[in-house]
Amino acid sequence: MNAFDVVVLGDVSPDLLPLDTQDRLADYAARRGGGIAFIAGEQHLPSGFEGQPLAALFPASVENFESSVSSTTPGQLTLSRLGLQSSLTSLHVGNDENAALWSQLEGPYWHLQSTVLKSGSRVLLFAESESDGRVPLVTQRFFGAGRVVFHGFDSTWRWQDPQETTEYGDAYARYWIQLMRYLAGTRLGNGEKGVELSATSEHLNFGEDAEIHVRYLDPLQAPAEEDVVVQLTTGGGNSKLVRLGRDSLRQGLFSATIGGLRRGSHTVELVSSARAEEKPQRLKIFVGIEDRENMFVGGDKAALQSLASQTGGKYYEPREWDRIKVQLPKGRRVVVQELNIRLLWNSNWLILIFVSAISLEWWLRRRWYN
Repeated sequence: MNAFDVVVLGDVSPDLLPLDTQDRLADYAARRGGGIAFIAGEQHLPSGFEGQPLAALFPASVENFESSVSSTTPGQLTLSRLGLQSSLTSLHVGNDENAALWSQLEGPYWHLQSTVLKSGSRVLLFAESESDGRVPLVTQRFFGAGRVVFHGFDSTWRWQDPQETTEYGDAYARYWIQLMRYLAGTRLGNGEKGVELSATSEHLNFGEDAEIHVRYLDPLQAPAEEDVVVQLTTGGGNSKLVRLGRDSLRQGLFSATIGGLRRGSHTVELVSSARAEEKPQRLKIFVGIEDRENMFVGGDKAALQSLASQTGGKYYEPREWDRIKVQLPKGRRVVVQELNIRLLWNSNWLILIFVSAISLEWWLRRRWYN
């Protein structure tokens, strides 16, 4: 088995795969990092392998698979969110163009369906039909150090187009070439060893979540399941264990989000090395409170531009100050309300008070000094 990077199994009878051969195939994937592609069929795979070692590699238990009735119209193909990100299902450069291309390919007339998938199984491609609804069609999972892709149908050959002359080539050939490269990816590692422990940021504001990442440089040393655990210790000495989940696209990467961290210093340490040659150093995370007056020191350019367009204004950068002086329109007088203006010093009663005050002052002065 060491001479091969990928094994493809179609609708083969269990009689041709003895139990010891199935054990070697499972070991080939889990321990040696081999890639396996399954193509389901109506006769043997997966229904004939219930209770046998090879069934451990399927995305669902054999008893949960149901065979759909052959339809007169093919189901429409739809990429999942993971399928839009995976290089395996990338037939076009742009995401929108890629999704449109998959929807134009001919779907299956017959397929398997299972509403219950095993932990770690991820859907890349769905089939949608009026009778069965949305059904997982192509799934992937990491089985130990290896990769397994399961096709719940047997008609990828319908994607062939002899008249295809675009720069992206035939969809059938392109898909299978990318599938072989993807499944062989683990076997073609660069030989790096060890494990890395990191965080998205080691300095957080109070209320923010901490994103912890553990990456195995050699996927062959990654654990079989999502059993990578870190220990979080607070400044007061309290500690708890946090389990990390395996990334759906990157085989050697495990991640977890930790929320509710209090102010102060926290220590993160990997407690399950999973055959890694080197145990990573402890990771320090500090949680503080940022001055709210300095939290937002820059302008929201997109919001200001949107506000300007909605109100008939214009958005200027600080470097465009000279343009503002030139383009700013001349102001015009706008009368909001006209008031009757009356000058106080033209009032008769004000003159009378002024004359009376002068006369009183003159009379008092004469009386006191005489």
